Amino acid sequence: MDHSTAHLGVSVYVRVAGSKRLGVEPFPQPPEGLLDPSTGGGRHHPDLLPPYPRSAESVSPASMGLAVDYLTRLDQGATPESAFSISLRGARNLGEDRRAEELLARVARGGAEGVAAAFALSSYDQAYRRGPAFFKGEGRVPNGAALENVAAMRRYMGRFFDAYGPMVWDGPTFDGAYTACVSAGDADFVCGDTLWDMKVSSYGATALQTLQLLVYWRLGMHSDRAAFWEGVRHVGIVNPRRATTRRWDLDRVPESTVETIDRELIGYGVSPVVG
Repeated sequence: MDHSTAHLGVSVYVRVAGSKRLGVEPFPQPPEGLLDPSTGGGRHHPDLLPPYPRSAESVSPASMGLAVDYLTRLDQGATPESAFSISLRGARNLGEDRRAEELLARVARGGAEGVAAAFALSSYDQAYRRGPAFFKGEGRVPNGAALENVAAMRRYMGRFFDAYGPMVWDGPTFDGAYTACVSAGDADFVCGDTLWDMKVSSYGATALQTLQLLVYWRLGMHSDRAAFWEGVRHVGIVNPRRATTRRWDLDRVPESTVETIDRELIGYGVSPVVG
């Protein structure tokens, strides 16, 4: 079966992970993955672990992931409007602009109230990413355990940026690189020579996550900003819940793997590039 043309016009995540709703099968990988998660070099800082287990938090793992992501961007100098841009678009799709602006003002004031507002505001993401029908309300209010864990993870991310340098590109996209197979996708951020994905998970890196990073890298190399991506020599995953970083050297990725991703997964040389 020609996997490069099996499904058209999906996001990077759907192309890699599959979607029953869309009838997309996960992209086939060997058991260890096209980029073995166990091979990357890593750092662990047990002294910076969150004080409470995930089970003690009142909020969902997805909500925690979004809130920590956006608050980290805020900590790194992004404006509230930029850090929560997807949330604001989702609220606009629902006609709840006024509520979103109220929450954004509370986020900007900081403190526990600001963190609680960040959880409420980020819940609007689904109304943009998947459509208004997928908005399920603002979700649960973070309890004390959730608030303390958020504070610990933000401290860890501060240490991370001290070690790896400031964010040089927040939310890179890949204009000029999308194809009829992969028509959307945005990565987390670039620091120095590394494309990073941030996960707020109790589990370690997976082959699905490393493949997604490789796809972003290859999209970058075919994009309108290919000159920038020439300087990206590593991909990595930072996980503040586990207080770990793991990073992989792109020079060690076999050419056969690059060809598989370019041709069979993204569709270069098979499907036309879209605008």
